[in-house]
Amino acid sequence: MLTTPLWAEQSDETEEVTCDRDVYLCEDFNEWQVSLALGIGGRTNPLINSSDIPLFIMPKFAYYGENFFIDNLNLGYNLVETNQLSLNVITDINYDRVFFSRTDPGNVLFDTLISDGVEVGNLPSEGQVDSISISPSSLNRKISYLAGLGLIWTNHNHRMDVEIFTDISNIHDGQEARIKYEYIYHQGDWTINPELELVWKSADINSYYYGFTDDEFQIDYQAESGISAAIGLNVINKINEQWFWLGKLSYLKLSDEVANSPLVDKSYSVTTFLGLVYTF
Repeated sequence: MLTTPLWAEQSDETEEVTCDRDVYLCEDFNEWQVSLALGIGGRTNPLINSSDIPLFIMPKFAYYGENFFIDNLNLGYNLVETNQLSLNVITDINYDRVFFSRTDPGNVLFDTLISDGVEVGNLPSEGQVDSISISPSSLNRKISYLAGLGLIWTNHNHRMDVEIFTDISNIHDGQEARIKYEYIYHQGDWTINPELELVWKSADINSYYYGFTDDEFQIDYQAESGISAAIGLNVINKINEQWFWLGKLSYLKLSDEVANSPLVDKSYSVTTFLGLVYTF
């Protein structure tokens, strides 16, 4: 199944994806794959009056069957597959809540805010956001779960994912679309994986996480739909069959519609991680 291994290799004779333990985080079919990343890293928090998020321990679990698969909180079922294309029914969480809660799954899975309370008052004008005490961690922003279709295209070292989601958790009833390109270069014990992603989010999603409600500020603030962009690099070095070095660096540029929210202090977020990965 093309959805299975991000860094898997392809056999020239059978043209089927095979699992090579020399390649990082390759998952076997019909077997559970569990990994644990231990290191030091963090995610800068673009929200106002919020501290950055440390990343020290990140587990990962996955299972791939003939059609059904689990990858952390992503569940899926393969509908159609060719040598280069795979169409799947997929589910995933929305990741905006990672900035509102340190314990969000996106900050825990291998994916300390201030709580001073919220001062109820008029919506601050531009340039005056710091004049009131807003703590996004005090806002009731729930985890939302998405479902939709995913199309994967692979060709040797190239991979493209196109995903379309809608909210099935009845949290915000919004939609989200993602397109992601990755290049996987493998040489000896090293794997280098640059990636680029664009994500469109509907006004319902942006308003739920970055807007205000009457109960919170006695005024409504609604955000429009927008497109965010992210660029990242993963570098992996194999130590032995179970241990790997992992370095991650990514830069997320928030959409203008999100960055203009009074809850947002910076228009970007940077995620870094350097450490060891153990595969069980």
